[in-house]
Amino acid sequence: MPYESIFLNKAVDKKIKSGVPWVFQDEISSAAKLPLLETGQLINVVDTKGVYVATAYYDPLSKIVCRVLSYTSNEKIDQKFFAEKIEVALERREETIKENFYRLFYSEADGIPGLIIDRYGDYFYIKLGANGLERYLDFIVEALKPLKPAGIYIKKMAGIEIIGSIPDTLEITENNTTYFCSVKEGQKTGWYFDQRENHLMIANLSSGKRVLDVFCYNGGFGVIAAKHGATEITFIDSSKMALGFCQKAILANTIVSKVSYINEDAIDAIEELVSRNKQFDIIVLDPPPFIKRKKNKASGIKGYEKLLDAALPLLAPKGLVFFSTCSHHMQMSDLLKLIQQFASKNGRKAEVLRKTSQAADHPVHPHLPQTRYLNGVLVSFG
Repeated sequence: MPYESIFLNKAVDKKIKSGVPWVFQDEISSAAKLPLLETGQLINVVDTKGVYVATAYYDPLSKIVCRVLSYTSNEKIDQKFFAEKIEVALERREETIKENFYRLFYSEADGIPGLIIDRYGDYFYIKLGANGLERYLDFIVEALKPLKPAGIYIKKMAGIEIIGSIPDTLEITENNTTYFCSVKEGQKTGWYFDQRENHLMIANLSSGKRVLDVFCYNGGFGVIAAKHGATEITFIDSSKMALGFCQKAILANTIVSKVSYINEDAIDAIEELVSRNKQFDIIVLDPPPFIKRKKNKASGIKGYEKLLDAALPLLAPKGLVFFSTCSHHMQMSDLLKLIQQFASKNGRKAEVLRKTSQAADHPVHPHLPQTRYLNGVLVSFG
């Protein structure tokens, strides 16, 4: 074991040995030694008897001070290690996704905690979600070279780096539909690849339907719904840039549906539509995370209830609502409870037709429920 060692408290030995890749500050018994370690330095995590448990990198600026890279004591954490991890992730994506636009690497679930890589054809977005990971950035960039990137956009914990060039607007293809986004100015990493399968689900229900896409962002749901024969699409978003990308995508896909764009706060826009007695056969509600911290869960749930309450008058008889939440604090059981209580409160009968989660390029780590953060339900309100 060539690295410095830190000792786990006895209470967490089994947790880390079982495969949990995070060690918190208060879970180690050698805290006095930690200030001597460098950010990103490789260390051995050992149990109370000094027996090897894992190899991790050190992050002194996080509550998670050690993030596990390997459970094999003699495994080298070098260029080859990173290249092999990324190659395995690439192979898994290419088995199920035929278009070269996807989340290539998803952090802990793919074996390198803190690392996210999104692929936009010949362009790549790297997000470093932990301070210590920057120490291995050269290895990560080198591992992408076989894919011949035209440009790499790197978001570090502090600052941005661009290798090559990145266009202000990227054209992507998802489910055989053309979209546009910006990794420089867009939300998160530019596009919501996690909704790929849900976009297609809505599209397959949309022929001959009137569709309302609330918090539409760049049109992931609405554009493909229009392409699949929706008669009317209404996009709502507070971002002019996002709606501009929706318009661009509508033109690129030669859509013939009646299309409207509303650049307002979601609740205000919904209330305006209600005042006009508008009706929709499918309403998509895909809001940003209302619950960013566990302590805010109760207030966040009230926000989701307010959104449902505002939108329900717009739902046509026999219509469907797709409600999605991207807060890991709002698990599927919470979402089902919300729908049930909301329906009961409003004298309605809710039938959950489908339960959904994130797309296959966002795998779930079995020991980290946080990695299953996207939950959605397709609901009929009787």
